[in-house]
Amino acid sequence: MQSLGIAVIADRNDVPRGPGIPGSPDHLIRPGIGAGGVRIGMTEGQTLRVLGAPDSREDHDGIVEIIWPGIAVRAIAGPGGRVTEVLVTDRGIRTAEGIGVGSTVAEVKATVDHPECEPGHIIRLASDALPGDRVTTFRLGHTRMVTAIEVGRILG
Repeated sequence: MQSLGIAVIADRNDVPRGPGIPGSPDHLIRPGIGAGGVRIGMTEGQTLRVLGAPDSREDHDGIVEIIWPGIAVRAIAGPGGRVTEVLVTDRGIRTAEGIGVGSTVAEVKATVDHPECEPGHIIRLASDALPGDRVTTFRLGHTRMVTAIEVGRILG
């Protein structure tokens, strides 16, 4: 089975800065920023205040993976650790343009400037993606429909 992906690299100067979103989760994917009310750079505590108690939390060699139904967050473990990736599989969490799990590759391409499409199960980012850059990846299944969306920061 072949899987495709479209990666969108956000310009470092275009990504809004500032604190995370307080309060209840929203249902938006914000390319280069976050999803479901969680922003890249939030602390684990801020994330828990937004999403509530997780279904599971695991530490994998310094990276914490926290999972709720339809959304998972990866963060650097330990004091001062920050969210580095938000993974969405919930069909109700979508971009402002309505793109989310279940969208077609044509729908994604119609709303994304300069998409980078690559075959394979693991998304290979554009060669100019540098550590610290924020990337939004739309994972596509064999039906060429979105199966998951990842908003994250390239670690390096």
